Amino acid sequence: MSRLGAVARLSLAVVLALPAVAKAATQVCDQPDNTILFCNPRADPCVISGTFDVSGGCVLNFGSRGVKFQGDFNVGSAVLTLHANKIEIDGRVAGRPANGRGGSLFLTSDSTINLTTRGRIDVSGNSGGLARLIAAGDVTFTNGAQVNAKGVSGSPNSASGGSIDIFATGAIANDGSFDLSGGIGGGGGSLSMQAGSTLTVTQPIAATGGLGDGGDVDLAAADDQSVTRSIDVSSTGGGGAGGSIRLRAGIDSIAGNQKVGGNLSVTANLTADGSSDTSGGYDGGDVALEAFGNVFFNGAVHATGGSPDGGGGTFVADSSDNVLNAITPRDGEVRLQGSIVVRGVGVDSDGGDCDVDAGTDAFIDASFDTSGGSSAGDITITAARDTTLNDTLNADASSDAGSGGSIAVKSGNAAFGTLTVGASSGVDATGGNGGNGGDALIAGCNLILAPNLVVDASGSAARVDLGALGTFTIGAGGHYFANPLGKVFLTHPPGTTPTVGAGVVFATGRVDLELTSSSSGVYPVCPVCGDGIV
Repeated sequence: MSRLGAVARLSLAVVLALPAVAKAATQVCDQPDNTILFCNPRADPCVISGTFDVSGGCVLNFGSRGVKFQGDFNVGSAVLTLHANKIEIDGRVAGRPANGRGGSLFLTSDSTINLTTRGRIDVSGNSGGLARLIAAGDVTFTNGAQVNAKGVSGSPNSASGGSIDIFATGAIANDGSFDLSGGIGGGGGSLSMQAGSTLTVTQPIAATGGLGDGGDVDLAAADDQSVTRSIDVSSTGGGGAGGSIRLRAGIDSIAGNQKVGGNLSVTANLTADGSSDTSGGYDGGDVALEAFGNVFFNGAVHATGGSPDGGGGTFVADSSDNVLNAITPRDGEVRLQGSIVVRGVGVDSDGGDCDVDAGTDAFIDASFDTSGGSSAGDITITAARDTTLNDTLNADASSDAGSGGSIAVKSGNAAFGTLTVGASSGVDATGGNGGNGGDALIAGCNLILAPNLVVDASGSAARVDLGALGTFTIGAGGHYFANPLGKVFLTHPPGTTPTVGAGVVFATGRVDLELTSSSSGVYPVCPVCGDGIV
């Protein structure tokens, strides 16, 4: 045999040894029981391992049997409706067309739904579609799993993200990545999770958008919830507002709950910034942390407006129940660390608002920034019992004639609580050059202000209020400013005198108001046994 012939035979052998490239089999679901198209009718679980193009949609009812996807099952822009005793995705289940809007996936399990490390759910398209998962047990996304509902179109990308809804009577454990982002000309998608017991998030969630605004993320647990990776619902460009992030725990009304109330722990960054276009800036979004139990946060909240006139967003941390002036088993503490930034960016911007409501005690070791250009926003912190404040509260205006914001901290709405303000805190509600100062109100049933503390609300119409029904101590070297015309008001019961350390400055002067609790709006409720409040 010639050398050329040997080479030819070797080449043919190599070609024959190569694996065949997987080609999607076009499948039409037109049977009374479509499950027979994909596996033996007695197989349990039914293992679907091929590559299927089911662009006409499909209804699959496995009854009491389970199903396991190991291949690629794609309905394009159509609808997949699936019911099984158990669902495992070890391949891809998609509503991902070559062109057009993403499809719809309705997956219902009588027990569990599990995405393995190779598991993929994808309803991306122009714009993204819908995936809805409902399980009577747990829903688990293993590390490496991916869930996508991205908006995908030509350049520039004008598609919006889709929607992902997940409902579990049991726990939801998310160690997979979620991407519901839209393009520069679209909006972010919507993610909703509702767990009947615990909910954990250990991988990032993205629902960013463009001129159609950022997306929405709403995660709710009947029991405890833990988030350890970032969530981003910003408008990243094109001129859009930030989206919304709402994290909730202890919602006893959710079916499956195992205990009364629950705790929320977030050790991650939460971002909901607005962006700008040639016509101006757009507002920051909304971030809410809520629990019928304890709320713990350590990270950075960022919900700023776009320059030059986009307003800051909002931040809420709430660990209270619906019973006023009393502490119940569903009340918890609020413990905040890191930074909360909802400022307006630019000379014509307005600052955002922050509201903290602690069902028991508040521990504030996070800085707050609601500053703005033309107008600052408000910061309100209330606690049923005690509050410890150890970081800065900033609600100042930076532009000429800008107005400072309102800062109010009260402690003791359901017990005779103590408000302790550390020297590293600092309270700033100053107005811009020639503008109105803000107002600062700091009051507790007992009030302890550290030495060298600075509280400044300077500007036209400025006012500072300090008040306590019980112990009232102002540490040495403190500075309390309501310049150039305002006063610093000290409110306390008749016949009592606050303890004021050496070198304290009250500018432009100190005014004492001797008022009972019933006649002053400065004091918190401060209930005591026998007063008829509790």
